[in-house]
Amino acid sequence: MYRWCVFVTCLLLASVSIAQPRPKIGLALGGGGAKGAAHVGVLKVLEQHNIPIDYVAGTSMGAYVAAMYGLGLSAEEIETLMLSTPWNEGFSDRIERQRLSYRKKQQRDDFTIDSDIGFNGKEFALPYGFIQGESMAKLLRLSTKSVANFKHFDQMPIPYRAVALDLEKMEPYVLTKGNLVTAMQASMSVPGALKPAEVDGRFLADGGIVNNLPVDVLKEMGADIIIAVDIGSSLSNKEDLDSYIAILDQLSSYMTRSSTQQQIALMTEQDILIRPEIDAIGTGAFEDMPQALPLGEAAASAHLTKLTKLGLSDTDYQVYLTRKQTRRAGFSSTADGIIVDRVQIESNSKLADSSIEALLGIKAGKLYQQEQLEEDIKDLYALDIFQRVDYEILTFKDETVLKVVADEKSWGPGYFDFSFGLEQLGRDSEVTIGAAYTLSDLNAWGAEWRSEALVGTRSRLFTEFYTPLGDLQQFYWNVAGEFNQQERNFFVNSEDSSSVQYFQTDYTTYKGLTSLGWNIRANAIVSSGWSYEYGEVDVIGTSFKEDFTVQGPFFFVGVDTLDDLNFPTTGQQLDLNVLYAYQSSQGIDDESVSYDIDWRGAKTWGRHTGIMRLSYGGIDSDLKVPAVVKDLGGYQNLSGLSQYELSGNYKTFASLVYNYRMLDNDFGAFKLPMYLSMSIEQGNTWQSSSEIKLEDMITAGSIGLAVNSNIGPIILAAGLSEGGNSAVYLYLGTPFLQ
Repeated sequence: MYRWCVFVTCLLLASVSIAQPRPKIGLALGGGGAKGAAHVGVLKVLEQHNIPIDYVAGTSMGAYVAAMYGLGLSAEEIETLMLSTPWNEGFSDRIERQRLSYRKKQQRDDFTIDSDIGFNGKEFALPYGFIQGESMAKLLRLSTKSVANFKHFDQMPIPYRAVALDLEKMEPYVLTKGNLVTAMQASMSVPGALKPAEVDGRFLADGGIVNNLPVDVLKEMGADIIIAVDIGSSLSNKEDLDSYIAILDQLSSYMTRSSTQQQIALMTEQDILIRPEIDAIGTGAFEDMPQALPLGEAAASAHLTKLTKLGLSDTDYQVYLTRKQTRRAGFSSTADGIIVDRVQIESNSKLADSSIEALLGIKAGKLYQQEQLEEDIKDLYALDIFQRVDYEILTFKDETVLKVVADEKSWGPGYFDFSFGLEQLGRDSEVTIGAAYTLSDLNAWGAEWRSEALVGTRSRLFTEFYTPLGDLQQFYWNVAGEFNQQERNFFVNSEDSSSVQYFQTDYTTYKGLTSLGWNIRANAIVSSGWSYEYGEVDVIGTSFKEDFTVQGPFFFVGVDTLDDLNFPTTGQQLDLNVLYAYQSSQGIDDESVSYDIDWRGAKTWGRHTGIMRLSYGGIDSDLKVPAVVKDLGGYQNLSGLSQYELSGNYKTFASLVYNYRMLDNDFGAFKLPMYLSMSIEQGNTWQSSSEIKLEDMITAGSIGLAVNSNIGPIILAAGLSEGGNSAVYLYLGTPFLQ
């Protein structure tokens, strides 16, 4: 009987031991930008030693890694994802030039300073952040394969939380449900730099200031043991506080470290704090991410004595992994493509939903890969009237819906752009400052009214009403007026036409036009209309003053696929302009055809770029003061000569430019590449077609250094032309020479 009792007692104790649940393990991942790659190194060690994670929470970049792990990705999969993601692109929402419409390309080229200053008719306004987060959202969507919304993040293979900052209450806000991309982006949105995320009526930003290591969140989720990975920056020494940027970084680090220390104080002896030695890697040094991985592994390996006690047997760990992958397989995502049954548009813009859907171009019943969806969304964003364009995949029993949310810029509907131009040629200089105001969203098709002004050495006023005709915006109508005034070289024929003399003139024109056009695609247009121009030519220092008029129908074809106007690396640009001109000057009437064709093409091999340009123009006019002039002269437009130094009724020009990219100067949010530029050019102008001879072509060349900046090119160059003419050029900002 005694033996039987002992046996039963042992059996009961054994069964209790087997049934006893293991402690729940929570993983807290701190924020730190590029340092976050160290988290993946820690995950590798945990997986190598069969350590299960039951809850995961993170802040900022930690929220990203935690989300990926919560979705069921392995450490190896997250490593591949993080190292292949172009993180720097996430910190710039600037629309690539090649995506812009032909019209928007011209506007950006002329007014390079995109100020993001808005005016709503009553007051000026600014955006919520320097960056609106469009590009970052794309990177996060690609990472998650656009998984469906979660009713609760506890539904994920590993229950997940992201920590953000409630900007109104200045307290932590824990995201527990909804769109996973929104949750991650809210936790990663640095105040002032990235637009805050709006969730549940709250403005949310990077949570690092208030809780950079969410230990308390895991405890609330039910974790018994916490593994916390702290990758926050240490405070700098006095010697390192050598700039205002360093001081601001010190203040940010202090607030982040304070919140981290508060969380560490909540940890107990059974919890594990892992601190990779990662101060040498900057938060924005995404190119150094591969170096952070082994640092995370080394830091985790230093705690193996405690970590291995949490490991499971191979059999139990395989059960854990199988359960995780089973839940992962149940998610709806775009991993294998998606067939869209219906598109749902949500927009606060006057642009009609039917127009947005038409421009998006998504066809019902067609299979789309996520990359194609992202391209279509990017093209819609390139309209440049939305601060964000997001999408979600909504799966119902009988259909799959693509929900597109187009959020109009909050600081509009009027926007200002600016320009600055400085040209120095020897002792002569020209300076202009310009401003443009675009009042957008005027009708359901996307009409706008744009006005431009330049003051300085040259003066220009321009206003235009432009409206597309239809949802697809393929066709358009515009009407415009323009005033120009400048001092420039001009020619006057002698009475016997035996010679041409050049004079410094005050040249003023008033112009109006209207046209109908066809946007063949984003980079090509055809237009035709009628223009009228009245002008005055006043030769400075003399009594010579004449006026002229020119009017008539015109036809224009424009193709522009260049990736950059001033320093293209790929693409072509073609302009064909034909005007049947009715001219009048000095009581003489004249009818003639003016034509201009200009082509440029660029090709790049590594750091080497070749750019070819061909240009030809002419007008058969007998007027002594022609209203339509063909000019040459200036940097890489017969270098060595001044601008407008050659002019006539006909011109021919060809050039070959070589650019060597010496420095990339990639700062993430912007770039300042530096080039060594050289050119060889040939061209000339003539008064009549009978005078055109190839042997009269003038050869010229240039060499210089150039920087491509956000305000326009910065160029210091020297030019030399046949006949001994030479010049030193300095350009800053929007170039006068096109």
